[in-house]
Amino acid sequence: MKYVVEVEDRTFAIEVHQGTITIDGQVHSVDLRHIEPLSLYSLLIDNLSHEVFIEKRENQYAAILRGKLYSAKVRDAESWERDVPRRTHPIAEGEGLIEAPMPGLVLEVRGTTGEETRAGDVLVVLESMKMKTDIHCSLDGTIQAIHVVAGDHVTQGQALVAVSSN
Repeated sequence: MKYVVEVEDRTFAIEVHQGTITIDGQVHSVDLRHIEPLSLYSLLIDNLSHEVFIEKRENQYAAILRGKLYSAKVRDAESWERDVPRRTHPIAEGEGLIEAPMPGLVLEVRGTTGEETRAGDVLVVLESMKMKTDIHCSLDGTIQAIHVVAGDHVTQGQALVAVSSN
């Protein structure tokens, strides 16, 4: 099952299978056991043991792990994609801001600041839920700014590259 989890100001793409969990493309072995009658769970991640208290509060979860309280909103990936509005950023005439269409991991950034680019050129390659997505330039122009590097985790709507028209 695929989910999108928002923890504080970060968004993660998560895929859950029996015995494994994939978080933004990284696979981890997991075992989660509920300790009755408490809200306590025994969590084993990549052979490291953790105790975590988890409580469901309305449409989100509160978890205490290693003495820190986390608040998480969990949604299945399909409904999240459908319900999250596309953000628009005010930009100057003749400029384009290329944004992440989904949360994910930046695998590759093509181009450099000041470099000429054409509409349709691939500027960024994202990975989300084991799928690679090419992010294309929307206009002919010059790369004004690159806001990410390979290895960055991005959220939906996050600015990736700014391009000005020629």
